[in-house]
Amino acid sequence: MKEDSMNFPTFHRLFCCAVVFLVLATVAASSPVIAQPAPAGDDDPAASLYERAQYNLSDEEYRNAAEEFRQVHVEYPESEYAGDALYWEAFARYRVGGTAELRAAMGALEYQKEQYLEAATRRDAAELATRIRGELARRGDAVAAAEVSRQAAELAESHAEIQSEMKAQAAEIAWETAALHKETASLAREEAALHRERMELDRFPEPAAIPDVAFPEMPLHPMWMSEEDETRMAALNALFQIDPERAFSIVEKILKRRDEESVRLRERALFLLAGTPYEKNEEILLDVIRNDPDPGVQEEAIFWLARVPSEKSFALFEELLDKSFDPGVQEAVVLALAHNPDERSDELLKNLASSDRSQKHIREAAIMGLAEKRSEGTYDFLITLFDDLPDDDLKENTMLVIAHDYGKESKDWLRGIALSDSKGGQSLELRKMALHLAGEEGYVTTSELVGMYDGLTEPDMREQVIYVLGHSDDPDAVDKLIEIARSEKDSELRRNVIFWIGNSGDDRAAKFLEELIDE
Repeated sequence: MKEDSMNFPTFHRLFCCAVVFLVLATVAASSPVIAQPAPAGDDDPAASLYERAQYNLSDEEYRNAAEEFRQVHVEYPESEYAGDALYWEAFARYRVGGTAELRAAMGALEYQKEQYLEAATRRDAAELATRIRGELARRGDAVAAAEVSRQAAELAESHAEIQSEMKAQAAEIAWETAALHKETASLAREEAALHRERMELDRFPEPAAIPDVAFPEMPLHPMWMSEEDETRMAALNALFQIDPERAFSIVEKILKRRDEESVRLRERALFLLAGTPYEKNEEILLDVIRNDPDPGVQEEAIFWLARVPSEKSFALFEELLDKSFDPGVQEAVVLALAHNPDERSDELLKNLASSDRSQKHIREAAIMGLAEKRSEGTYDFLITLFDDLPDDDLKENTMLVIAHDYGKESKDWLRGIALSDSKGGQSLELRKMALHLAGEEGYVTTSELVGMYDGLTEPDMREQVIYVLGHSDDPDAVDKLIEIARSEKDSELRRNVIFWIGNSGDDRAAKFLEELIDE
């Protein structure tokens, strides 16, 4: 690597660890909140809208849910549901993903914090905000990254204080424990004496009989197997080792069942079927996919059918992608194609990714599937596809995929977007993400960033350059950050650059900060 090329320092790895630690710490702090439906007969004017939004949320219709929760607090700000609606709007947007949705989610949480302090979801809102900031930081959002860094530092400081307090408490407990040990030994001697006295008694009173209590049997959940079914499956598994043909016929009968109680049984039967080399496997799997009423069983069958590539299976996959209304089934098909070594699966994934007829979630899944396969020509295809994609969410996902290809064409393509200006045709958010990813992979040099900063007029892009320089271990980067701190007129950018100078750990940074304090 050339001397002026830029690599992310150890701080960046520690920062990423801090993000993960902070998110896990906040998520683990409490049990998840589950959205409750509006009470029956509620006369609150927002009740029916709020309830409909929750049904969409439970059905994973996140875009519709977000819009309906937004309507609740916009149209009915005095409703008892308004405060919690802001949280669930943010949660739904977080699940949709994409930089724009994540920022809209943060806006909803901040508004809740300002206007609805008594909302039942306030604690969960703080945890969700941390998750969202972590995701925005991963996508290159400098403001979110700085906030996560500050939270992580506060958490570390708090942890140190807690450790110190715990040590003091541990010493006190140890002293108390020693005293208790002495008292326990004395009590043990007294108990032994009492025991000897009891042994001398002629007889002991009979204990009162405990009446039998008949507990009602709980109905089995459809996804659980009864004890009898578990035993039968173990026997069937053993039968496969002794008489495979007979066992196969039993599996075939199980997979013909359509009752809700046998869902788990059918899924286990599919697993056993997949391990057999019979010619009828494909026929049975096709039948399950077409006729089983449970989407989960269908998805399992799709997974195994993808490992038996044929004209029939590909024809069925195309039919499901075109006609199935279940997004889980469609995504299962795309996942199956991603694990299929046949070249036809590559073509089908490319068609899905490039077709305007494909639903957005299918295009996203197809792009990720192509990245997972890493077939020859995949990244050239994605680079060509990029400009034809209809929105920034799809482009962001595609850019994340291309950034992890280390070929020269992918590297030059990412550099080109990262160093481009507003006339280059890409949105501000995409250019910021490209700059973040290019910096992370070492595709841009400090000298390029220095020249870029001086020519920029957009505050957001200047902030992003500061963020990338702040993660560089190139000594020249610290010099440029100090220069920006001395000359930058924008107070917000100046505070931002001072933050990253303070995190550099460089002796020159410490000297500059001392001078700044003395001014």
